[in-house]
Amino acid sequence: MSQETIKLLREELAVTREDLAHARGELEPLRAQHVLDTEDRVTLRALLRVARKQQSGPDWVHVLYRFGAVHSVHATRDAAASAAEDEGAAPGGWTSQTRGGDNPQSAAEAPWRIEPLTLGRVK
Repeated sequence: MSQETIKLLREELAVTREDLAHARGELEPLRAQHVLDTEDRVTLRALLRVARKQQSGPDWVHVLYRFGAVHSVHATRDAAASAAEDEGAAPGGWTSQTRGGDNPQSAAEAPWRIEPLTLGRVK
């Protein structure tokens, strides 16, 4: 090999090493961005799950009746009982009907009554 060929190969090697160093310098921020993108996707998936759960809402509500007339609607039985107590019902002074069950006391006879009501879904 001639001296000139060796010199030319060394120059090309130096240029290639510079290109490699430059590429490595560009690669590090890209790796960091990839990690952030992955974390963002995980966070977005978690937020989407939360949003879907919030949109789904309850399958049923508890209706509070006063002598057979609708008084209020609540998300939980405890909230309906609390509302009855706030309106003057004695604690435990109401009747409850189980979902799908029959209550021996007429709705109009009960001073306070809590009844679960299934909500329909539109999909």
